[in-house]
Amino acid sequence: MAFSPDRATLAAGGSSILLWDLDDGDESSPPSRIIETNGREASDLVCSPNGIFLAAVVDCATSKIWRASDGSLERGVGGRHSASVSFYSPNGKLVAIGGNHCTDVELWTI
Repeated sequence: MAFSPDRATLAAGGSSILLWDLDDGDESSPPSRIIETNGREASDLVCSPNGIFLAAVVDCATSKIWRASDGSLERGVGGRHSASVSFYSPNGKLVAIGGNHCTDVELWTI
């Protein structure tokens, strides 16, 4: 799970990514947006510092970045044998994607 930096949106992974707008105060409302992952497990969600993008590891092998407002895919890289973590730099211009081994790190410019 990940909160947007302004804490107005909550994203939760699974067989799709569900996004809730939290400013209405109703915790029981359905998700306001759904990002489809074609049934593949999305985990390790992280929002960019400006809240525009959402990154996730999909099926432990693919890293993807979506535009949080509409779910459009901005970037994806498949074929990693062990993608497991993703982090945004504090300025939001880089995403680090790491694997299960200390040497498996990719940096993406956003």
